[in-house]
Amino acid sequence: MTKPKGDSKAKAKPESDELKPIPKKSVKAEVEIEIDEEDELAEFKKAKKAEELGEETARIISNVADRKSTTTSPVSLESFDWDAFDRKGFGEGYSQKDREEITNLYSGTVTSVNESEVVEGIVVGINDKDVILNIGFKSDGLVPVAEFKDLSNLKIGDKVDLFIEERENAMGQLVLSRRKAKLVKGWENIQKAFDQDLVIEGFVKRRTKGGLIVDVYGIEAF
Repeated sequence: MTKPKGDSKAKAKPESDELKPIPKKSVKAEVEIEIDEEDELAEFKKAKKAEELGEETARIISNVADRKSTTTSPVSLESFDWDAFDRKGFGEGYSQKDREEITNLYSGTVTSVNESEVVEGIVVGINDKDVILNIGFKSDGLVPVAEFKDLSNLKIGDKVDLFIEERENAMGQLVLSRRKAKLVKGWENIQKAFDQDLVIEGFVKRRTKGGLIVDVYGIEAF
């Protein structure tokens, strides 16, 4: 049994059932919104930083202004009162009692010495050329190492006699001599032995045509 021709064709679907295109989202609009938000955030951070920097700058300027207001203003040489400065001197602000205490303190640390006298010094340093000695004066003195040849075991802390040649030379240095101190001390010992009729010992250095040259307390005697 054959089907009728009309039934061989498929029925067309209604138009309502046809596939409709899916609407696309606006990607461009979303990107623009995100960019706008980032720009706003950047602007906010920039404004906040500028505000903080402004506060910091204002604080620094205020501190500088405060320091300037409490600092003595500079005085030009033309307007400086030199006469008043001379009358006041460098001791301004110290009472008489303060000055006496400072003077006593200074005097207690510095020994008063005179030229051409023999004093005792302490070795405080030794180098290749000089021996550094402290006699209690405001500065130490230097003596050539050659003057200590007879003291092969010289060391820091040893005490030796020294002759003061100059308290202060042109260079501001204390000039000392051990050789001259030995001569002065030797002569004093010889004079003492002569005054008291004492017997002394000497070291024969050499023989001459008329006698012997003897070393007595570092002084050559005939």
